[in-house]
Formats: sequence, structure tokens, C-alpha cells
Amino acid sequence: MAPLPWTHTPEGSVPPPQGSPVHRRRLLGGLGLWTLLLWTLLGAVLRFWNLGLKPPWADEWSTLLFSLGQGYQGIPVDTLMDLDTLLQPLRYPGLWTPGSVVARLLAESNHPPLYFLLTQQWLHLWPASDGWVSLVGGRALSALLGVVAIPLSFGVAHSLGRSSPHRLTLAHLSAALMAVSPFGVYLAQEARHYTLSVIWILLLLWFVGRGVRSIQTHVPLSLSQILAWIVLNGLGLATHFFYGLALAAAAVALGRVWWMSRSQARSRSWQRLYGVAAATGITASIGLKLWQGLATRLPSTPSDSGLTQWLARSSWTEASGLGQQVLWVLEPVGRLLAWLITMVMGAPLEADLPWGWQGGAIALMLLGITYLAFTLGFARSHPDRGSQVATLPQSPAIRSAAPESLDAGPLDSGSLDSGSLDSGSLDAGSLDSGSLDAGSLDSGPLDAGSLDAGPLDSGPLDSGSLNSGPLDPKFVAPRFLNPQGLVPGSLPAFTVPAFTVPSLLISQILASASLFLLLVYGGGLDLTLAPRYQFVVLPAVLLAVAWGLAPGWDRGGAGLLKGSLKLQGQRWGVVLILALGLLGSGSVVHNGLYQKTEQADVMVQRLIQAWQGDWPGDWGQAPVAMVFLHHTTGETGQLLSLGWQLHQAYDAVPRLDSSPLPPQPPQFFLAHWDHDREEGTQALHRFLAQAPRPLSLWVLNFSAARQDVEPLGCHYSTEDHPEAPGYWSRLYHCTDRPPVAP
Repeated sequence: MAPLPWTHTPEGSVPPPQGSPVHRRRLLGGLGLWTLLLWTLLGAVLRFWNLGLKPPWADEWSTLLFSLGQGYQGIPVDTLMDLDTLLQPLRYPGLWTPGSVVARLLAESNHPPLYFLLTQQWLHLWPASDGWVSLVGGRALSALLGVVAIPLSFGVAHSLGRSSPHRLTLAHLSAALMAVSPFGVYLAQEARHYTLSVIWILLLLWFVGRGVRSIQTHVPLSLSQILAWIVLNGLGLATHFFYGLALAAAAVALGRVWWMSRSQARSRSWQRLYGVAAATGITASIGLKLWQGLATRLPSTPSDSGLTQWLARSSWTEASGLGQQVLWVLEPVGRLLAWLITMVMGAPLEADLPWGWQGGAIALMLLGITYLAFTLGFARSHPDRGSQVATLPQSPAIRSAAPESLDAGPLDSGSLDSGSLDSGSLDAGSLDSGSLDAGSLDSGPLDAGSLDAGPLDSGPLDSGSLNSGPLDPKFVAPRFLNPQGLVPGSLPAFTVPAFTVPSLLISQILASASLFLLLVYGGGLDLTLAPRYQFVVLPAVLLAVAWGLAPGWDRGGAGLLKGSLKLQGQRWGVVLILALGLLGSGSVVHNGLYQKTEQADVMVQRLIQAWQGDWPGDWGQAPVAMVFLHHTTGETGQLLSLGWQLHQAYDAVPRLDSSPLPPQPPQFFLAHWDHDREEGTQALHRFLAQAPRPLSLWVLNFSAARQDVEPLGCHYSTEDHPEAPGYWSRLYHCTDRPPVAP
């Protein structure tokens, strides 16, 4: 097998020591750097392409309004308002402060402040367009952070895979998968805090890997690393509270390591990890207490409760019949699997395409899923010995005895070739005096830089290095060389768990999925309803997939055959996965996948079609009022999106008699309720008792019954009622006769 261009080492030469200037130049120079730049550029194009094309929805308005320090407080409830009043909070303010951002979040939201404070500063770089806040500017910060995650994925994978024979391959594949991830592109094109959280979780995985290595090498984390980890956890929790789920999943993964190495539970390495956990808990508790203390000092608004009510799930007893009970159990699992798959690959499954195109896209997806399952299953049953996290531990005794033998260079990919240690080189536990002659630790494979102060981390022990069998799946019992005679040493015996990086990543994924399902079935909150919440597991999924694909790419071979690039074996499968990722990302960009849950632009188009219909009499010229049932800021955001799209439509259509729009923009009314939806119906009654007549009344997302409205002089229309994702409507014609109280 010929090596990849970015990993090529001339035959017969010794690879440069890990971390040396030569190694860094080889890693970042030439084709390797250009390939990484290619992934980053590709990811940037996908994330910034059509950034302002898709309509904004309620959560994005929340980000922009809270970052402006204005919130929804300028939008009245139980009051008839015109379009300008509805859109007034979107006006770009002349001056706003961080204090106003925190105040609005405490009064109207349930999110921590870090991302909103960053957005506040970011929006200064995006001047107002005709006095309105820049939607593209609000999304651009998330897109930029999504681009940053691409080279960061490369760095994290390169560090975690330091003992893998496919180290650079999996690092490049990690960057490539992050670049073309449909789910990653979807998150990056939302004006929300998810991509910043992805960055924190990538760094969390790096710290988890460092923590495991510190246990296995008996080299505790430094105080600076501990402090950085604690600060990272604080930043993650200050960005999104669901970072706590990633922390909990990491704790489960480390708990498995603890159980396997519980005999070392009191070691300095574990004590420092205990310190990280304790400090994180204390920091989180103090931060939460301060946040709650600030909240009690600020007045709340009528829309500060029930923000997660839509996630509430029915109980098992409410499911009638066996079929509904089966769906009650399986639907969350199916949705979770769908979100996990589309983290890697996708297709325009939500686009309005002919059946042939849809069938072809589905067939490609099934082919990619099959290949991916086979590859990951093969990687799990045939783990690379070089992917073992466990390495020979550092020993101060050996260090002091022969400092010249254990120097600054690691045991890299060329240190032990396929014939350097045959089956007889390492016998029952000793090295005889002839196994390594006087020149074997000379200028050859094991030179003065072969064993350094850290783990044997940068290079693999390939299939011929120790052909007596793979490393034991549970433990590695290291033996040492006595530098004075190269005979078996007599250091204290201990065992080190031989975990692999993929096993740690899979533990993280399974723990995260289990926590989500525990909240679904035990807590009554169905977090699988919204794909965006799965950002918690995105980094681990992409890194694990890269680990599964890297051996297949390397085994596929590389080279030139009659002047053309030859792709062999499993390389076609890797190309298929990346191509399906690119197809899925393009689908997201063009609104064929991960469509907005609220599509106000579609609703406005259908309202315009209704206004163009044959209404009885002169109803086409009657004033229009739109009534929304209101409980939280979520409904306010939905109405704000609708008003924004109507504003765009009125700006685009000339003021002519042939205009498809009503002569005057609609007016709006938020019928608010706190404890019972009947309160909203009563607010609607009060409005209709004073509303002008005639009136075209559109009731949106409001289940007011006909018998509740018709006694007030409003007749139900049998015309088609526009609907769109996130919106549904009913039309009433209110006559000019005096209303009668119901």
C-alpha cells in the first residue's frame, strides 16, 4: 500500500520525531496544508451560501432581539396593532448595552447569556439595512463559528489519534466530514448558539482523551490543563445548558475507564480529574445561583413561561391501542437515528422533486448507510493496534537511570518496522542479550529520540511489529528494559486499561443518546422532536465515523496507473460517504433538507392567493385583522416572522389597483392566556366587541370554535384556508351589524 501524499515518508528514511520542527513542517506544509484549506474553504462556501435566502423563524428572532437588548417587550398583547408597531423591535437601536441583553434574557428567555453577548458585539460590524437589524449579519456569526469547527476537528482528531497508523488520514477525514456534514451546515445557517457549543464539545473530547492518556501513562494533567478544562466547562454551560448533557456523557465514558482501572483510583492522575469534576460542579452551581438571583430582581413579562411546553410528551396510558403504543415507543428512537444519519450524509428528501429523483436519492442514502454500517462494524471487530490509547507509561526510575536513552522523540511510524521485532524478539517476558545487539540502539530505528518523556504516542505498532497477537482488549502489562544491561527490569507491576479512541467516542455517543431517551421516556420531554438539540453528539459522531473510514481509505491504496488516479477497494465507499454529505449539505442550502419548522414566506404566498380569490361582495377591499393565540414569546416570534414576510411583500409589490395584496396592510392582535386557553378566547371576544366592521378576520394557530365567533357577527368562510409549516388559519367575514355578546 502506497502512503497518502500528506503522510509520505521516503523509503529507508526515519520519520522525524513527533513535535519536531521537521515534523511540523511536514504536517502543515505541502499537500497536507492545502488539503486542510480545501476542506475549510468548502465548508465556508456551504455555510455562507444562500445565508439570507431562507425565512427567519421565531428562535432566530429571539437571538437578534435579545442581542439588541430589546426583546419582545415592545410588542403589545391584547391590543390591536398595525404592521409598523409589530415590527418596531426589529429597528436597529442607536445604543444598547450588555446589561440590557442580560435583562431581556432573564425576563423573557431560559438561555445563558454568552452567545447573545457575542452577537451583540458582532452586530456592530453589520450596519442596519434601511433601519432594520441585519438577518444575514445575525446568521453570519454562527456560520463563521461553523467554519472554525472544521480545522478544529482536524486538530482534535490528529491529537486523539496520535498512536493510530492512520493518524493524518483520520484527521483529514474528520475535517472533511465536518465540512460537508448536512447537520453541521444546518446548524451554521441558524442565528443560534449551536455552532459555538460544537466548538466547546470538540475541545471537551480533546480533554477527555488527554485525561485518559494521563491515567494510562501515569503523567497527571498539568495545573494549566486542569484550569483550562474547568474554564472550558464554564464557557460551555454559559453558552447552552445542554452542554451539561455532553459533560454527563463524558462522565459516563470516563466512568467506564475508572471501572477498568479502579485499582488506580487514588492515583494523582485520577485525583486531578476528580478536581476538574468538583470545580466544574462548584462553578456551575455558583453561576446558576447568580443567574437565578438576577432573575428575581428583574420584573418578568407575561411571556416568560412555558417555553419548553411544546416538548411535553403524552404518557403511555394516553396511547390507545397496540399500534399507538408501538409508535409511542419507536417514534423517538426513529427520529434520533434519522438525525444521527444526517449528521454524515443526506439528500433532498424534503424537496418537491419527481418520484424518480426522490427514489434515486433514497437508494443512494441506503447504499451509504449500508457501507457505513459495514465499515464501522469491521473497524469495531478488527481494531487497529495502533489506535490503542494505552501506551507504555513513563517511569521516573527509567528516566533517571538512562536519560540519554529516553529522550525527546517519540516512537514514530518508522521506529518499529515489520521486521524489527519478530516473534522471538519478545519472549515470555524478557529480552535476551542477543535480541538487541550493541548497534540496535544506535542510529537505527530506535535512536536517541525514540522514547521520550511522554507516551509512545505518535506512531503505530503495525501488523508486523508485534506479531505474537493483538494487545489484550482489557489490559496491557508493560515490561521495561533495564538500561544497564538490557535485561528485564524489576519495576512495580501494574496494569493499564487499553482503551481505544473509537471506544471512548462510542461511549460518548451512546451515553448522549441514552440521556436523550431517558428524558423522553422518563422525563416526558421529547428532545428528538427538534433536530437542533442533537448538536450535543455531532462532534463525537463525525470523529467516530472518521476513525471507521480511515483504515478503509488507507487499505484502498494510492498511486498512478497509466497516468490516471487509481481508486481501489474501500476508497470508493469513502468517496460515496463524502459525496452524500456534500449532496445533503447542498440540499440544506437550497431548502431541500432541514426545512424551517415555521415557513412564514410560504404562508404569505398562500394568503396572497386567497386574497386574489373570488370573495363575496366587496370583501376583498375590507380591512384585514389577524388574530394569534399567545402564550409565550414563541408565538410572538411566529407572528413577527409573518409580519416580516408581509412587509417584504408590500415592499416588492407596486401600489397599484392590480396589486394582489389588500390596500392596507393587515392589523394584528395577540390574544394572550396564562393559565387556560379559554382566556385567549375571551380576549378574542373583547376584541371583536370593539372591532370595526366590515372586517376580514383571519384566526391563525387559534382553535377558537365557530360557535365562539359567529355570535359576534362573524361568519365562517367555506373558502380554502391557507396553511404552511408552522401556520394554519381560519377565515371569518365580520358584518357591519352590531355584534351580540356570546
